[in-house]
Amino acid sequence: MNISNQNTEQPFEVVRNNKLGVSQQIKKHYQLDNAYENFVETLFDKQDYKWALMLTLKQSYEIKTDKGTYYKSLTFDDCRQIGERFLARLSRRTYKHAYGRYRKKVKALWAIENKSNKGNFHLHFAIGRLTSDLRKQENFNKALLNIKEHITEINNYTHLQEIYSRKYNGYLTKELRHHNFDNLYFYN
Repeated sequence: MNISNQNTEQPFEVVRNNKLGVSQQIKKHYQLDNAYENFVETLFDKQDYKWALMLTLKQSYEIKTDKGTYYKSLTFDDCRQIGERFLARLSRRTYKHAYGRYRKKVKALWAIENKSNKGNFHLHFAIGRLTSDLRKQENFNKALLNIKEHITEINNYTHLQEIYSRKYNGYLTKELRHHNFDNLYFYN
């Protein structure tokens, strides 16, 4: 008597996933994260991203109207605007008049994170295309303090370090899987 197992023809992962009820669409959803990570890691080889930076943000801000003052909680759109203003200030600080005249900008990859809507909003940056004076850490620290004075929503900047590995750019994509929208931005 020959008893054949019909599952032996399929790989172990397929059999296990079928038993657990994992569909192919769910697996494709989780593979999207890796595609972003691979793409962003390849940018490290082609660009000169010098600094890794994390900005923590104040989680609410004050709004003054004719009827009074109230506080509003931070949203993803607010974080996007704060990140764009930060990079515009950094570009203006880096290139001075060339920023306004010739649209010279720093180059950045950045992401908004808040730990799956359970934590505080913060921004991660990989920043490049800097002038020679801002490639030194003490000068870059001074520039960040200057920018922090102008953008009141920034609470602090932390984890300022030089990027040595292409894996940091991939690290920027770590929360893409948890959201239904993209939170990774390119500033060119």
